[in-house]
Amino acid sequence: MNVAVRPNFRALLTLSLGALLLALGFEAPQVHAAPATTAPAQSKLELAPTRIDVQAKAGEVVIREIQLSARGATPLVVDFFHGDFGFNDASYGVEIIEDTADETTAFSTRDWFSVPKRKITIPAGETVTVPLKITVPDNTPGGTSLGAALFATQPAAVSPGSQINQRSRIGSLVFISVAGGEPPKPKLTRFELPRLQTKGPIRAKIQIDNVGDEWFAYQGSIGIKGTAKSKAIKIGRQVVVPDTPRNVTTTSDKKGTQGRVVVGSKELGFGRHEVVSRLRIEPTGTTLVSTRTVWIVPVWAWTVGILAAIATIIGGILLTRWILQRRAQAQAAASSAAAAAAAAAAADAKESAADEPDILDVLESTGADAGLDDAYAADEPEDYADLDGEMLDEESAEEPDFVDDFDEASEDQFA
Repeated sequence: MNVAVRPNFRALLTLSLGALLLALGFEAPQVHAAPATTAPAQSKLELAPTRIDVQAKAGEVVIREIQLSARGATPLVVDFFHGDFGFNDASYGVEIIEDTADETTAFSTRDWFSVPKRKITIPAGETVTVPLKITVPDNTPGGTSLGAALFATQPAAVSPGSQINQRSRIGSLVFISVAGGEPPKPKLTRFELPRLQTKGPIRAKIQIDNVGDEWFAYQGSIGIKGTAKSKAIKIGRQVVVPDTPRNVTTTSDKKGTQGRVVVGSKELGFGRHEVVSRLRIEPTGTTLVSTRTVWIVPVWAWTVGILAAIATIIGGILLTRWILQRRAQAQAAASSAAAAAAAAAAADAKESAADEPDILDVLESTGADAGLDDAYAADEPEDYADLDGEMLDEESAEEPDFVDDFDEASEDQFA
């Protein structure tokens, strides 16, 4: 409800002047107001239905009825006027665009709506039925068109300065599907929730889009699969127009208020949970089902996991050091064994060399060398022996006998 307030500027000016004089130390002048007339409270305007769905063809005329009620002791006088409407963002807050505006939406229904009388009188405590005539132009393309049938109350006649006059405005939102357009195509464009959290409940962000030409409505539920303690939350009927994504919101069973999607509770236990969204689409009758997984890992589990990880790391470090030490010890033992074996082999070789007898000494001690000479002499050819004798005889015959000459010379000298 939009309320336009027209304050009593004369009374406000008087009160402000009096407050100023008191603040400056002066006595405010006495103001004698005229006695206010007591008027009955203005009746409340009620309307039904608040939404009208229409299926029509280009050039067709459709009649829909709207009930207006005056709840109170005074009659109401209301004015009818048309307005386009759109949605400001994915939260689908309705924005009314009056016909006097220079720009409007692509779904405009200007000049489509009419009623028998633009000024309607509703007796106190009664309800009147107003036929709303919707005329679809001949050249209207298939798809969705949106309009609002608005009714505004006229303030009751009261004496000036006696009370605040107010003007209320309510209306029915009209969704028109013109034949010939592409059927609605619902598409779940967003289903986000934390993949990991320490406790419940689970908060989800879901957005649904319409990539067709005609509007559609959805309703359904969102819950946690396999969890008896957590009941599924209800998603009331919500409309999606083409090319305008909408955030899926919950509907309270008690007041019908909308809010963010929150499933589960603080009682959600440790482990893996599946969040399932089921949205039934009208008028196609299809159901969009989507599932996301969330892990609930409490703080104590995180603590145990961190301690276990630290213990594993420390154990790995200690095991690695032990393996390296054992390997180093094995290598040192192998090196020592190899050095000891080499030293033992060298000592054995030296001892063997010291204990081994000389071959010549062995031969002399055993007389084997004489046997070898005899064997050599025996094996020597006779030709070599004869040759040696002849050579000696020839040398003796040719060689002068120095000894004889020396002996003769010596005898002559001593004689």
